[in-house]
Amino acid sequence: MQLDRFLVFFLSLLGGSTISAQTFTPETSSITTPTAVNEYVIGAINILNSSSDSVVLGWKLLEKISPQGWDYSYCDYNTCYTGSSQDGTMAKIAPGSNGFIKVNVMTPAEGWSYFKFKIWDVASPTESDTIEFWFNGIASTLSKPTEAKLSISPNPISQGSILTIDHIPTQGKIMIVNSLGQQVYAGDAPQNGKLQPEANWSKGVYFIRISNGSMVESRKLIVR
Repeated sequence: MQLDRFLVFFLSLLGGSTISAQTFTPETSSITTPTAVNEYVIGAINILNSSSDSVVLGWKLLEKISPQGWDYSYCDYNTCYTGSSQDGTMAKIAPGSNGFIKVNVMTPAEGWSYFKFKIWDVASPTESDTIEFWFNGIASTLSKPTEAKLSISPNPISQGSILTIDHIPTQGKIMIVNSLGQQVYAGDAPQNGKLQPEANWSKGVYFIRISNGSMVESRKLIVR
């Protein structure tokens, strides 16, 4: 009888113990981002700090499948990394706020790419989750086959030189990002086709995206 009472008491303690909940919650476990060929896109998954304290999240790339020639990079809260990076640590996320992981992709041809990440609470590494990014590179449905294609020259371009952009659409908007997905320029596309890279652009790879609502074109630019 005493043993039975002890077991009941012990089990009641187990049942009444507090099991800590995971401190973060991804908004989704997987996303698919379609993109036209020669288009630069960003896939992003927000990660909510669902605890009452600030949290620091770490991440690691578990798997990557990407066709040869595709350009990609990663960003988290609040750092960007090259495509060769395998892991990282986010900045501290306040309670109720979102961290994130972004995958930035340029698709030069039709095909699929896939990225799988593990994320965890640095203070409690056993609290982990996985998220997946799929990118579907498809033939453009925006640009008409008869339209002249966007072209840029010179490419590569030297710092301080003038970039010439041909076949700019009417009322076009231009956005330029670096290989880490960071925007370095945005505005109306110059109708004279002339654009000078900013002096603070470092040497490396950039992506130029021009759109006007009926077409979208992206091109890679190398600054040396």
